[in-house]
Amino acid sequence: MLAVDLGASGGKCFAGIFEDGGFVMREVHRFEHEAVSLFIPDETGRPIERTYWDDLSLYTHILRGLREYRRQIGPELDSIGIDAWGADGQFMGPDGELLGKVYAYRDHRLDGMVDEICRRISRRRIYQITGIHFQPFNVSNQLHWFMWVARGWWIPRGPA
Repeated sequence: MLAVDLGASGGKCFAGIFEDGGFVMREVHRFEHEAVSLFIPDETGRPIERTYWDDLSLYTHILRGLREYRRQIGPELDSIGIDAWGADGQFMGPDGELLGKVYAYRDHRLDGMVDEICRRISRRRIYQITGIHFQPFNVSNQLHWFMWVARGWWIPRGPA
């Protein structure tokens, strides 16, 4: 099996092998990656920074990991698992195509979103629903932000 671990600044691909009555993990590929900043104009024309993951680079490194698995371990692979911190994601169309760039959790578009949601729902109720700490990059905040932008209720701004 192949395990891919995507961290905030690097990734690793490990082969999981059952041998000699036990289980061993062998690193087959390691790589660095980082978020990419783009500067786009806000509604006044002032440039604001937006931070995205380089999803094509991550995909390329996963393919390299698969090739290294084949080269170092062998042609048969029973499974692959990909682990990430899980704070970021993107909507996909019915054909599997990403519907935009994948924002990085370090992007400032969510600054103030916790306060915005707490104006609508109490902190106590949010915690009852989610069971997680209040962080700007929580998925609930990202979904709320997306709905604001999709409906044109809010224009994304840079950090205050």
